Amino acid sequence: MRNDTTKIGHRTVAASDDGSSGAQMLDRAVHILHLLGDSGSRGLRLTDVERKSGLTRPTAHRILKALEHHGFVAQRLDTRRYGLGLELAVLGATVSTLPTDLRQLCEQEVTHLAELTGNTAYLTIRSGYDTICLDRRLGSFPVQAVSVDTGMRRPLGIGASGIVLLASLSDDHLEDAIAAAARRFPDRPNVTERSIRASVYSARQKGYSYSDETITDGVRGLGVPIRDGQGATIAALSMSAIRTRVPASAVPALVQILRSVSSRIEKRLAPETTKIRGAVKPFERLATGRPRTDLSKNAHARPAFGNEKLDEG
Repeated sequence: MRNDTTKIGHRTVAASDDGSSGAQMLDRAVHILHLLGDSGSRGLRLTDVERKSGLTRPTAHRILKALEHHGFVAQRLDTRRYGLGLELAVLGATVSTLPTDLRQLCEQEVTHLAELTGNTAYLTIRSGYDTICLDRRLGSFPVQAVSVDTGMRRPLGIGASGIVLLASLSDDHLEDAIAAAARRFPDRPNVTERSIRASVYSARQKGYSYSDETITDGVRGLGVPIRDGQGATIAALSMSAIRTRVPASAVPALVQILRSVSSRIEKRLAPETTKIRGAVKPFERLATGRPRTDLSKNAHARPAFGNEKLDEG
């Protein structure tokens, strides 16, 4: 009997096909939901789910059908591809929305960033070893570089926002996250453990992240952290544009705009810090369930991320 081995975040879950472990099957189902979320509107075929999850075809099919039965997954009749179901949207709508909802509080400033730069602006948070785009606003420039959709997941270390959030991790979790990111994009020459590590080092030194055609050809991005009153990074603010709009000479001015908008967000968040941290608490823990340790507490490891002197490099 073949044993399935599934990567859940940075953990490996293995079990026989008899499905004897309810917790393991739940892990697998959640992992499949994440894969479908990553696929966007295109969805995935059964063979895609089998390959990406590492599960046998019967196991993957059984989980998909169970999720479809509950409305969490839907299958298109024309393409036979699977995608996320409407029941997830229904459940999402019932989540308690605090007045201090992060997306709501940042919406005005994210829109302002897009207006100031003319480029696409993003608000991103961390979930385990992934990032989630909470909000995206288009700028006025006729050609927009849209590298990620709202709600889409990406590995930490990918794109400007991913670099910011990865740079804010403690060193004891950094290598696991870097390895996980590199495994997700084996066909991209710009996505290697070495290149991700170099981007993190640069972000820690300069106080902002820089992404150059990492995933999307012809697209560059810049990002800065958004911190709470204790200096912990709770989100990333970033922008992306076609390559010609982000030459080296424009980086200092764009970073200054990003920092200015981030500062306004932090001031807006300050009176509600306690409530917001409670609201986004699931995103402040790694997949292991251990509390997140921000590097701002380790002065010997790096400077306080986001306060460094502006570097044009």
